[in-house]
Amino acid sequence: MTGVAAHALAARSIAVADTNGDGKPDAVTVNALSQSADVLLGDGAAGFGAAVGYRVGGTPEISAFGDLNGDGVVDLVIAGAAIFGARSLLGNGLGGFGPPVATAFISGLQGLTLGDADADGNIDLVASSTGDAIWIVPGDGLGGLGPPRKIPVAGRPKQVALADLNVDGIVDVITLTDATDTVSVLLGNGNGTFGAGTLYGTAGDGAPSQRLT
Repeated sequence: MTGVAAHALAARSIAVADTNGDGKPDAVTVNALSQSADVLLGDGAAGFGAAVGYRVGGTPEISAFGDLNGDGVVDLVIAGAAIFGARSLLGNGLGGFGPPVATAFISGLQGLTLGDADADGNIDLVASSTGDAIWIVPGDGLGGLGPPRKIPVAGRPKQVALADLNVDGIVDVITLTDATDTVSVLLGNGNGTFGAGTLYGTAGDGAPSQRLT
């Protein structure tokens, strides 16, 4: 099912990026039952063309975009609870993607994002898992992902994001935990390692967040 008209089953998430370099946002859905990622090219007028599907295997549920091999073209990484690790698909610059390449490290990934976590100029994968951990998977700049490093984070981290939270020029990690309803902030050291998490309580009633540790 590579590059053919798609019939998605059980779409789980959507991401947006300019996959063909025409300056117009495109959409990609990941679909659990059809084991596919579907690309819908944007027309620049809030519309999309017909979906084109790419077989990725497993049960894909989440995705992220980034330039894994430094060629200026958007690449795609997908994961899911039943996928052991993650799978990356290199973009061809025309809105299409190559075959999935597996990076195995753990199943049960809940969230993922791409960014330069170790300040080496290459895009890395950062993922959260149900096993009370986040994973830093360094990119090699050629499209490959290296051996993962596990960082314990209590409370079943579900979502994960990268940002320079203390404006020191170093990327930090922020996660949302499923079991404890807290936000965990791990400040980066600039080399792909991170400090212990600082927890902040979430308040659904509009009250200010409370620092817990």
